[in-house]
Parts: sequence; structure tokens; C-alpha cells
Amino acid sequence: MLQYIKGYLQAHQYAPSYREIMQYFSFSSLGTVYRYVQVLKKKGLLEQQKHSSRALTLLEESQRKSELSLPFIGSISAGEPLTMFPKSQSLDVPLSMVPMPEATYVLQVRGDGLVDELMADGDYLLVEARQEAVAGDTVVALLNQNDMVVRKYYHEEPYVRLVSLHPHTSPIIVQEDDLMIQGVVVALLRHQISSSSSSGSGS
Repeated sequence: MLQYIKGYLQAHQYAPSYREIMQYFSFSSLGTVYRYVQVLKKKGLLEQQKHSSRALTLLEESQRKSELSLPFIGSISAGEPLTMFPKSQSLDVPLSMVPMPEATYVLQVRGDGLVDELMADGDYLLVEARQEAVAGDTVVALLNQNDMVVRKYYHEEPYVRLVSLHPHTSPIIVQEDDLMIQGVVVALLRHQISSSSSSGSGS
């Protein structure tokens, strides 16, 4: 979509409307265009003025943000419920690591329960909030409404197989109804690199 908008601007000296974008990509609704535009805006690639259907502006390389502030909502330990922060916080992360900014939040690993998944105490997980996954995704999931797990997901109807990265750790095999996916891990930030970036918003 970004290339289409860029080409349209070069050809017409003004931006395409949402309806023109919808028709070009054969989207089913203007809402789909809106969601794509919001992603590009959050990635720092577009700006948009209010109250105008042709107010999209491409940001130059020097104007683009290199980091994005994500909701930092709590911590995760293997086999325990998520620990949510009483006050909202945020964490600045590299923009390139976040494919869907509006749906992504941050959890911090607590303890050594996830070392088999190469996740150490203090590391940060960037998690895309969704309840579905595809084979090979690393999911954050609630098992039997009690135990929190972070493992590779494989759907083998009517079962789900959760595989550890450690070759000697046995997979967990459960009925689909016994597993509730909380999100998919899209990136991992090591604590030593990223700990200085966290900040509290206090709201």
C-alpha cells in the first residue's frame, strides 16, 4: 500500500482517497483501508491531517521514528498466571520488530521457568494479541485455565501439540478446548539490551 500511495502522490501531487485505495486493492470496506493506514502511521511511515480524505503524507527517511512505545502490561512465569501491573507502563522497542503495533504488548519474563525456550529472567516478550495461531508460532497460552505456557504451537485435530525448543523436553499434548491462546510472540528483547528503555506512563 505504501508504494501505491507513493506512486499516486508522484503522479497526481495529492494523495489517493480511502475509496480509491479500497478499489485499487479490492478491499471489501473502507474500514480495511483505515486499519492499514493506522499501521503505517504507527510505524512512522505516514502522516495524516484531520478532516480530509486526501491528507496522507509520506514521511522522509530522516523523519521516521526508529522506536515505538508499546504497552508494558506485566510479567510472565512458566506455570503461573500472568502478573499484571497495577499502573500502565510502556517500553520503547525497535519499530522494525513490530509488524502490528496496535495489537502488540510487552511481557517480562520472571524466573528461570522459560530457559528451555531460550528466554531468561528479565527478558521482554513482544506479544501480538490474538487467539489463533499457525503451526510453528510461539504462543503465550493458558493451559487448563491455570498454567501459563510459552511454546511452539502445532494443531493436530482434535489435539494441540506444544513443543519446547529444548530437544529433551517432552511436548505437551492437550485437547483444543483445554488451551486458551493469549497471544503470539513476535520478538524477544534481551534484558541487558532493553532494560534502560522502559518507562512508566503513570496513567
